[in-house]
Amino acid sequence: MSYECSYTELPTPSTIRLIELEENKVNETFACVIYYVDCAQSEWTHLEYNALSYVWGDSRPTRHIYLIGSTDEMYPVSVHENLWRFLAWAWEKGLHKGSYIWTDRICLNQHNDDEMAQRVPRMGEIFRNATRVFAWLGMSEHQGQHLKPFLDLYRDGEDPREHPCAPETPLAVAAIANNEYWTRVWILQEFALAKQVVVVVGDVETTTEELDVIEYCFRGLQLRWR
Repeated sequence: MSYECSYTELPTPSTIRLIELEENKVNETFACVIYYVDCAQSEWTHLEYNALSYVWGDSRPTRHIYLIGSTDEMYPVSVHENLWRFLAWAWEKGLHKGSYIWTDRICLNQHNDDEMAQRVPRMGEIFRNATRVFAWLGMSEHQGQHLKPFLDLYRDGEDPREHPCAPETPLAVAAIANNEYWTRVWILQEFALAKQVVVVVGDVETTTEELDVIEYCFRGLQLRWR
């Protein structure tokens, strides 16, 4: 079953939609309050929000969430699996109560051709002004955990190459490098404009600097990211 909500038209070129995850689930899924924010107004100049950088993957709407509008009316909205998994991760991390998120699938009216034509070219501004950009690779917790011992060594100031790693670690690194995410043509823009990038591998968070170290240490795997 496919659901769509009724979007309020964006009143100015500098207005964006943001969502805020509710702490309590509704019917075993997530509910989000949707806000309309004019970023040009002085009270919103220093607004902190997170932007999601990801691939849709299978775009079939296999899940649904709820959006809560300005009148407190609740709408069920269909979403694809990869976005639902990100929202599940964000909810588990406690990214609700004042943590605002921008994601294209929800914050742009995908069924309004005029809005899409006007707003998609301005997405660079959204990523530039975001406090953090989450690069969501859509990988499993299992793959993230295989990466964790390597990152722990590096973060403790040790050279991971001098320690034996689990046999699964190179496989996890290769899975990161060959992830569909890196094939997106606009990924360079989102990385270049971001103030801070948090790369999420399963349930493990890393940085672009740490990815460079990983790439260097496992260069023999013929990695091809970025």
